Amino acid sequence: MKVQSQIYIHSHSNDNGAITICTATLNTDSSLPPSSAILRSSSSSMAAVREGHLSPVEAAFKKLPDSLSARENLKFITSKPHVAGTPGDYEMAMFVKGKLESYGIPKVHVHEVPAGITYPIERSLEVMAKNGTLLHKAGLAEPILPSDHTSNTWWRNHTLGGYSPSGKATGSLVYANFGLREDFQVLRSKGINVTGMIVLVRYGKCHRGLKAKNAVEFGAAGLLIYSDPQQDGYTQGEAYPNGPWRPKLGVQRGSLQYMSLCEGDPGRHYLPGGSQEACGYDETDLIPTIPVLPISWGDAVPLLNRLEGPPAPSTFTGTLSLTNGYRLGPTAEGVQIHLRVLNNRTVTPIWNVIGIIPGKDYQDEEKDSTVLIGNHRDAWVYGAADPNSGTAQMLEVAAGLGYLYQNFTVRCNESLQNRSDNNNAKCLWRPKRTIYICSWDGEEHGLIGSVAWGELNRKLLNGNIVAYLNVDTGVTGPKFYSGGTPSLAPALMEVLKHVKDPNTGKDINSLWDKQLYKLGGGSDFTVFLQHYAIPCVDMWFGTPSGAKYGAYHSVYDSFDWMSTQGDPGFHYHKAMAQIWGLLLLRMADAEIVALNHKFQAWSIKDSVVELKSIAKEQYGLNLNSMTGMKELEKAVDSFQHAADYIQEQIDTSTFSSVDEINDKLMNTERKFLVNNGMKGRKWFRHLLLAPGLYTGYGSEIFPAVMGALREHLEQSNSTEVNGQLHETASRISLAAKFLHSANGESGQVGVAYWLLTLQVGLVSVVIGLCSWLYCKFRDRIRANEDSLFHDTSEASNPNGYGSVQGAESISNLDPEPVELDHVGCDNFNDISLVDAEENDQGECADQGRCQNGKKREQEISGLDDLVYED
Repeated sequence: MKVQSQIYIHSHSNDNGAITICTATLNTDSSLPPSSAILRSSSSSMAAVREGHLSPVEAAFKKLPDSLSARENLKFITSKPHVAGTPGDYEMAMFVKGKLESYGIPKVHVHEVPAGITYPIERSLEVMAKNGTLLHKAGLAEPILPSDHTSNTWWRNHTLGGYSPSGKATGSLVYANFGLREDFQVLRSKGINVTGMIVLVRYGKCHRGLKAKNAVEFGAAGLLIYSDPQQDGYTQGEAYPNGPWRPKLGVQRGSLQYMSLCEGDPGRHYLPGGSQEACGYDETDLIPTIPVLPISWGDAVPLLNRLEGPPAPSTFTGTLSLTNGYRLGPTAEGVQIHLRVLNNRTVTPIWNVIGIIPGKDYQDEEKDSTVLIGNHRDAWVYGAADPNSGTAQMLEVAAGLGYLYQNFTVRCNESLQNRSDNNNAKCLWRPKRTIYICSWDGEEHGLIGSVAWGELNRKLLNGNIVAYLNVDTGVTGPKFYSGGTPSLAPALMEVLKHVKDPNTGKDINSLWDKQLYKLGGGSDFTVFLQHYAIPCVDMWFGTPSGAKYGAYHSVYDSFDWMSTQGDPGFHYHKAMAQIWGLLLLRMADAEIVALNHKFQAWSIKDSVVELKSIAKEQYGLNLNSMTGMKELEKAVDSFQHAADYIQEQIDTSTFSSVDEINDKLMNTERKFLVNNGMKGRKWFRHLLLAPGLYTGYGSEIFPAVMGALREHLEQSNSTEVNGQLHETASRISLAAKFLHSANGESGQVGVAYWLLTLQVGLVSVVIGLCSWLYCKFRDRIRANEDSLFHDTSEASNPNGYGSVQGAESISNLDPEPVELDHVGCDNFNDISLVDAEENDQGECADQGRCQNGKKREQEISGLDDLVYED
């Protein structure tokens, strides 16, 4: 089904749970994060997503990201391995710090954190006959590729599962599909006891750490994880270097932390109380106790061919050509697998790099309203796609922001100028809200850097944080994907309308399938969303099928892979930098915070429907009969009314205080927090969603209720389910009351909403009449004078982006084009408020900086149409 142009009032939950803004083609590929409810709105209440222009600052920024500069930065960052805590990692931290400073970011510092990191020393994998004869020895190496100029590295011979303990394991081999709990239960149902055995599983469906957790719980002695071509190899297309997919001997490294129990350093070496303080678990409870090793499919085939026992179910089969097909095992009597892993577990410094652009009213960073963007810098070897395509894009965003901060002038508010000749006074642009630019470290081992920074900056993150905008793997293909908090969806959609897809020339919003995936875990947004309930978004350009790209976490995730397969022209790097920067400016500069809680309300309603279905089909419970469900549905209705009410106030400009309404918009999401976390998962505090307990990456709706349902299945106790429904309802009800009281009203939300909606309508009519009379009077007075404002009766900027309190709304202005005085860029087009056609030809084309990544010596002239309070 093709995407429809209209946006519907009523939505439905799709098969994979994505929040769909309009009707879209469903994608059920398991490599995509599970998602939930659908974003939609009626045409009569689309103030946040209707067509609008870019603000002058946004229009200026859009021209600054540069494909060539992104290419050069990525080439340097991927010039040497930079695994967390290594000398290469430190060098890249200093590189990013130096870049931010050179771009003119006013405050840049390094945040050093002690972190528990695992480094490989030796490993071996052998198949032995009963008489001790060596039947097979795995190579366990990624070969040098002549066309991949960085593939000859020590790391190609030292593949690793992060947090795997050192150890030896000997036993028969069995095959357990994806390593899910249900996969192990299938083996048990077939009479296969994995106790004391080596288990072979394939990547996919759940986080590798939870595969290890399941293997430990079912009694395995060791675990091997391989990449089946069905997921990311030749089944998807040509293997690297002829195509983008995983080659025969490519290995996916990765962390084995039990991420769904607690994110961050399992040892919490920076906290006095360690992991017990933060997680409620000892360090040993959060990592495997058996040796684990990732291997290539080339090394897995000889093992799979030695399996006997019953044929594997169809759901267990990949696409390898095996002698006897996929079998469950075990191996023949006497044939044993010898696994040896020797790792070095140590505590070492890692380095977050933080850049800060103070807001125009900056006084105290812990009190000011703030917007954060972030990307991690450490990689499993080179990380050209994951994560450093995102790093290169973030540097483009920072370069643009730094240039605007140092050079972009706007007309100052004349009321502040105390001079008679103030009409031409100019001020440098400053964002309304403080901006943080964060380069995280230690993400690959378990989000160590971002979680540590988050836990050590509680006062800041408990304050007025508008949003956190994350890009991890920025580009691996041409299709735009996003996951995030539903209230951010309208701003994202509006931004995507102004960025062109490099391949088709169409705006990316028109190509996007409008599925906003619910975020679980696995990247640096996690601490902000799951621990602090800060609205978050994660964005990436990926493969059209949704499959994970083939170089993922291998030595081949290199500059050569990116420049030949991932994004040869680096045009999608530029596009993502534009999207990221524009969304950041929307969040940082909008007079009214660009969050729309109507979308969150719709999402919660859809999640309730999904929850009832899951409870009935998987747990045999009819939640409709429970008092807690009745309270939950009542609370959700109240939240819907409150969200409708406050959005109506915003759309009709009938609120009494900008600061008060912004406080409600920014902090409503916080009301979904439970201070002491969830039962068995202390660190996760958001009652609407959390990483799936048994999947990790994917999101689980109403996680406290889901935990109670699992307990009911084991203990036949529905009392806890009802209790968690009541608790969840109370948090949603609290959010509704908080959101609805934006102007001090109290009482029942539903009744007040309808009464106030009537009042809003009447007030709007009066305000409209008064505004018309005022404008007529003002125009007569100013008819023969030079004015700060242009006569723009047909201009439209409905969202008010870039406007400031005390100044005339920018929606009434028709801005002049931004003039750029550029050097050596003859093909550079003037920046105008409306989008110009993209021009990627010539030395500099329509980009903000010239070839070879050098910043243009330019000065952006002031805008006669933008008022700015100094």
